[in-house]
Amino acid sequence: MIVESLLNAIYTVLNAAFSVINIPGMPDGMSDQVVGFVSDTLGYAGSLVSLFVPWSQVKVFFPILIVILASEEIYKLVMWVLKKIPMLGIS
Repeated sequence: MIVESLLNAIYTVLNAAFSVINIPGMPDGMSDQVVGFVSDTLGYAGSLVSLFVPWSQVKVFFPILIVILASEEIYKLVMWVLKKIPMLGIS
């Protein structure tokens, strides 16, 4: 609930900040080209990774790598939420 309210506040601030800027829409075919470019780029990156590591290992170790790299931020977020609970006495 706290995280949701923070994200809603950030969205409101960003929406208010960028609402004064008139950003034109993309042409009709542009979004298809962007999606094609991104999918081609990710496909090339996947092919490059598969040269060195088999995909069966990538599927196992990539989520583990993400959790390890994000563990410090997850810890900070959990401690921030716990510090907001006055009954715990964590300071």
